Amino acid sequence: MFFKIKATREKRARGEGVDYSNCKIFVITSVPGIDPYYGFTTQSLSARLLDLRYSYEQGKEIDPVLFEHLSTGMEQIEKVEDYPCESFNEARERVNEYNQ
Repeated sequence: MFFKIKATREKRARGEGVDYSNCKIFVITSVPGIDPYYGFTTQSLSARLLDLRYSYEQGKEIDPVLFEHLSTGMEQIEKVEDYPCESFNEARERVNEYNQ
């Protein structure tokens, strides 16, 4: 069972087998003075935040801005927009527009 879950996470990380028609752009904030962190997900926002927090707690390499927010313990996630699209690359391009 563990192998199946791990294989599914690895496929999701590569964007394989993911339905991007449910994609959402989100922003994570915490305390003033830290730039907002924008990302996308096809999961619920709460599930995505749990995944990000788990990566942080496991010491995995994550974006420095995201690291700052998670290290405060006061992070909040909010939906910016629904962004149905076709692929990982489309979703990433949209997030990059917010980060400019």
